[in-house]
Amino acid sequence: MRKDLILIALFSPLLFSCLSTPDKGGWEGISARGSRSVPDESVHEGSDMPSHLSQKDFEEVGIGFNGPADQEYLVFHSYRELDPYIPREDLFREIDFEKEILLAAFMGEQPTGGYMNRISSLEEGSETLTVYIEIIEPAPGDFVAQMITSPWHVVVTARSEKSPRWTEIKPNP
Repeated sequence: MRKDLILIALFSPLLFSCLSTPDKGGWEGISARGSRSVPDESVHEGSDMPSHLSQKDFEEVGIGFNGPADQEYLVFHSYRELDPYIPREDLFREIDFEKEILLAAFMGEQPTGGYMNRISSLEEGSETLTVYIEIIEPAPGDFVAQMITSPWHVVVTARSEKSPRWTEIKPNP
């Protein structure tokens, strides 16, 4: 009995680090035209965001920790484009690609659990669709799963031919 309690005490933080979501509001996008392996821009939380853009609606349709090994930000216009990255069964609903596109943020291979990314907002300009990706990393000393992960987040939004502009939002240093 005592050994069981010790094992539970040792592995509970590991289990909960895998199951928890970010404490900043919880979990609320290969392009046929090319992919991005780095963001266009990085900003820190609390920075002034451009005011000439209007908010664009989107819906979360997938999240996981088994994505590609490389960091990529991609737009998908069909299941055929999506299939090499994640199985369509991992999405929360069917996508109507005649009316919708998928925006995907793949964080790439990370050394432990505790790493996450999420598309937090979309803003539409006259020529671009700005996609803000919140980057979450474990703090020093956090209990995290001791396994390699590759976090990803996918959202769906109305079809657009505007060029995506990928902007990472990083916590204040």
